[in-house]
Amino acid sequence: MQLNSNTGLITRIRSALFVDFDNIYLGLRNTAPDAAEAFASNPNRWIRWIERNMKLPFPYGDPLLKVSRTVLLRQCYLNPKTFYNQRAFFTRSAFKVIDCPPLTGSGKNSADIQMVMDILDALEHPTHYDEFIILSGDADFTPVLLRLRAYDRRTAVLTIGQAAEAFKAACDLMISETQFIEDALGLRAEDYAPQPKRQIETRVNPALIEKLALRVYSQASSDGEIEAQNLPRILKEFSEFRDSTDWLGFGSLRNLAEDLVQRNPQLQLIETDPWKLAIVQSTTTKNGKSAPEGSGTTKKPNNDALKEKIVQKVRVLVQNSNEPVLMAKAAEAVIDEFGQQVLESNWAGAGTFKALLQTVTDLGLEIYTAPGNPGMLLDPRRHQQPGNQPTAAGPDAIPEELENFIRKINQLVGVPALSPSQYQALFSALEKVLQTSPYHFTATSKAVRDMILEKGVSAARYSVSYVLRGISYAGHRFGEDPSSDTAVNFSRLFYENVVNLCSGGDVDLTGEEDLLKLWLLGERSTTH
Repeated sequence: MQLNSNTGLITRIRSALFVDFDNIYLGLRNTAPDAAEAFASNPNRWIRWIERNMKLPFPYGDPLLKVSRTVLLRQCYLNPKTFYNQRAFFTRSAFKVIDCPPLTGSGKNSADIQMVMDILDALEHPTHYDEFIILSGDADFTPVLLRLRAYDRRTAVLTIGQAAEAFKAACDLMISETQFIEDALGLRAEDYAPQPKRQIETRVNPALIEKLALRVYSQASSDGEIEAQNLPRILKEFSEFRDSTDWLGFGSLRNLAEDLVQRNPQLQLIETDPWKLAIVQSTTTKNGKSAPEGSGTTKKPNNDALKEKIVQKVRVLVQNSNEPVLMAKAAEAVIDEFGQQVLESNWAGAGTFKALLQTVTDLGLEIYTAPGNPGMLLDPRRHQQPGNQPTAAGPDAIPEELENFIRKINQLVGVPALSPSQYQALFSALEKVLQTSPYHFTATSKAVRDMILEKGVSAARYSVSYVLRGISYAGHRFGEDPSSDTAVNFSRLFYENVVNLCSGGDVDLTGEEDLLKLWLLGERSTTH
């Protein structure tokens, strides 16, 4: 590694790259053929992404260090008999290509053992490589990853498909298939499935959109953020939204959310998985312009007076209520009362409504928050905490035995720990997406994720991609027979894939078959 002589901080990481071409190319071809061709024909593009944009693994990952990566050693291992035409693309991109011809009648070559020997040789190289990047999902590389860790070298791995848990645990950075396809290869999902066009100019009342924007801002201000799957619940408070069939003319929840964000400089869309809306917590807006005076840490002379008025308004609201008051409703009432003063001052300099209340030492009220529940304000002398009230188990409640089983399978073989209802929503969404759009790995995974969010159900895109691969590994080919692209068939195929994963991972399912069926097929046994 290279240090800055003045600060002593790391500024450059020396990396060695080893590519198992057959493994990556064939893996991509099974799920995204266009990605396989982009990987094989333009190595320079994804090499640039590795050097300039790929997240650096700990301990190099502090963005304040401004660390760069240089791939000094580039080696590609391929079967020249099968992939001779792709060989030239790598030699032109400064790779040393090591030919690994078939050694058996089944086509098995020596790429893995050749890579292992070269990696171990590189450990003794005078350059002292700080990081080893391995593009292969072959679990046989697990021992060499452990050896590299023992030598205090960082490791990054790209796997295509379902990698063994031990393999993933042995590396410092796991590059996801979706990230590699979209960011490194530049094949964005939007290029294959464009979002519906917005029709707000002719089909939506602008005053209604302003009301929606204020309601969303109030909710975000009380909780700090709104996860995407919770947006439909908030929007359904408006009858016009409940009567709409196309997201008020925007075509999708994402398009509508983006428009709401544009209407308030204190709101921003955060690209997590799933995405969410949050309050801008800085003295500059999301557009890079200076925030209104009084926002962030800047304090206007009348901020204290405004804060006192807000607190008094909240106290009256709670005192006049026979039950706890939703924080979002209280925030909305404050904005109705004091208008632009609240927005322009960014909640009297506090940033959010919740943060403002938390700075009051003698508030006399309790701020109640709990996972999965909206924030509430209550008078502890008159109101009972919502968490102390008995609640009946809802339809999505998971029995403890099943919850423990899901956690075990997730930890042992990596199957996403979604609930039974989340899996059924995923399979149903996949069926509907394929009825209107041809299958494409990245575009379909994004469309399914977004459709699930629109139903108020959370599922990360990684989980959707995992299920798509699992269904493919069970032998299904999306689109070949549309009559087989059904939710029922998808659940059965994924169930078979998980059974195979457990078998290959030496996970004994004896006595737990009914739990697996309940989890993935929605079948209830008479004994559970």
